[in-house]
Amino acid sequence: MKFIHNIEEKYSARIIISGGKGANLFRLKHYGFNVPNGFIVNTKAFDEFINQNNLSSVIKKELSNVRVDNSYSISIASKNIKQEIRKAVIPLTIISQMKKLLSTFESKKFSVRSSGVFEDNHNNSWAGQFDSFLEVDIADIEENIKKC
Repeated sequence: MKFIHNIEEKYSARIIISGGKGANLFRLKHYGFNVPNGFIVNTKAFDEFINQNNLSSVIKKELSNVRVDNSYSISIASKNIKQEIRKAVIPLTIISQMKKLLSTFESKKFSVRSSGVFEDNHNNSWAGQFDSFLEVDIADIEENIKKC
């Protein structure tokens, strides 16, 4: 299964696979805009990461304690979920695909940015709600992907 896509691959244009930002970067590159080389960690990779680390049960447990009218309960659940994600291991199949593509780039520094599938649409805008990390060394990419 393919988890990583070069930003130039037509498959990257699908929002359901690449998220809004990823798909738009493909489009910009496709139409000749100056977009740096890069790749997309697709939604299948996210699902694989969650499944391989049994994070669904952790997330469900934390969310069951949340009261939407209580920002403290939301904050605690969010903190606990983030901790579990950071402790989890990105599956080797994803890492190997990523390293293979990374070896083709000349750059030694990268940007790691989130790209939510439903980040922005007709009813919602989540601009500024997700993280971006700039000037990331190759050795720190995996950790920054988990932070996103």
